[in-house]
Amino acid sequence: MLDTGKVVKTEGEIAHILVKTGDQCISCGAKKLCSPMSIEERIIIAGNSVGASVNETVHVEETGSITLIIGLLQYGLPLIGFIAGILICYWVFPEFNFLPIEIVQFIAGLIGVVIGGVFARYKIEQISKNVEKYLTISKVN
Repeated sequence: MLDTGKVVKTEGEIAHILVKTGDQCISCGAKKLCSPMSIEERIIIAGNSVGASVNETVHVEETGSITLIIGLLQYGLPLIGFIAGILICYWVFPEFNFLPIEIVQFIAGLIGVVIGGVFARYKIEQISKNVEKYLTISKVN
């Protein structure tokens, strides 16, 4: 379970849930999937397979491993870009006469981090547009 909140709007099979922002939100890797209403409240969009209605309290749950996927995108792709930049530079420029090869490889690694970060941001934006596929709700007893 990610959080408990109150349904503020429903659109067919999609529910908009108002949740209180807590300490866990500060370090959450999936906070891109929430829309901030204020400092204390956020809106989460989730699948409404239980037919919850407005003002009903529900639990928001993860249907897939969205938190793991977002974590891998945020940290894994830039790391892969860094390593790829170093290796590509190592193979393309085995000898570099202007600067020490280590500095050139480091700069190539940084370029790889930027490319990996931009691609990760793009993929996370794509996921956040269809977040209801990854989150669902269940009614509170």
